[in-house]
Amino acid sequence: MAASRTQSADHQPLVSVVIPVYNAARFLEETLESVLAQSYDYWELLLVDDGSTDDGRQICDRYALAHPERIRVLDHPGHKGLPASRNLGVASARGEFIAALDADDVWLRHRLEHQVGLAIRHPDVGMVCGPSWYWFSWTGLAGHQGLDMRRELKIQYDRRYEPPELLSKLALGEMHSPATGAMLIRRSVLIAIGGYVEDFPAMYEDQAMLAKIFAHSAVFVTGEALDCYRQHDDSMTARAGSSISDIHVPLSPERKKFLEFVAEYLATSGISSAELSDALETALQPYEHIWRYRLRHPQELTRWVASKTLPATWQRALWRLVRRRRNRGTAINP
Repeated sequence: MAASRTQSADHQPLVSVVIPVYNAARFLEETLESVLAQSYDYWELLLVDDGSTDDGRQICDRYALAHPERIRVLDHPGHKGLPASRNLGVASARGEFIAALDADDVWLRHRLEHQVGLAIRHPDVGMVCGPSWYWFSWTGLAGHQGLDMRRELKIQYDRRYEPPELLSKLALGEMHSPATGAMLIRRSVLIAIGGYVEDFPAMYEDQAMLAKIFAHSAVFVTGEALDCYRQHDDSMTARAGSSISDIHVPLSPERKKFLEFVAEYLATSGISSAELSDALETALQPYEHIWRYRLRHPQELTRWVASKTLPATWQRALWRLVRRRRNRGTAINP
């Protein structure tokens, strides 16, 4: 395949895979091999070095040298974070579709083939997405075997959603946002909405971008889980979530910032939806009376107490236990 082409001879669209790389040498080769092993062959890979200080850049350069026709390495000065790195990849992409992937996660073999097929069959949707696998067994430890489970989105699968239905569900917490590696987005749609939101460099960076897509575009949601979301204490989510109150509780400051961003975006974009306005008002209401909300919801009060009293490692262990109870699944072998 010539990377400069946007379609193959039999009209299969080119997919631009974007992977930001920041001190990810530990898992990066496994991630890259999962892209190389895809059953769908029409892709290019953009590796964005975000100021790595480990061997990650050397690994990127080695893979680009081995596959110069389809792998490119990009960089920018310093460490700018995930949204800025993803935006650099999108700006440099040549494909019709963008498929992002974190540098410590992996795809199952048919991930691209399945979602590209859905996007072709539904040419008017801006994005295809689905559930993922929480991946614990990657360690090879006996105690982690059998813990892998599907990360469900908590919505109906194998159907399309018109805007802004999914945004209302996201605001109300009635759905889980799809993981980074579970989304296939039309590049034209991503550019039209202004790409990823760099005001959210860590938590809610995906949700802020999704909010804009959900506000404007139809989305097809598949029930196939074809990416593995590696669970480990060095991940960005684990580090940011060392305090349970940071991201896993409805009253977290980051969630409030996200909801206020959505409200402002809708106002400036001229999008009018009574259902969505009601959803945002409902979602923001607890922040006006935080203690009243906690007292009425003992589970949230318990989480808040835990965030103030338990060591960070215990909080992460408790979070993993809660997730396993909520998302029981069947073990996989990626």
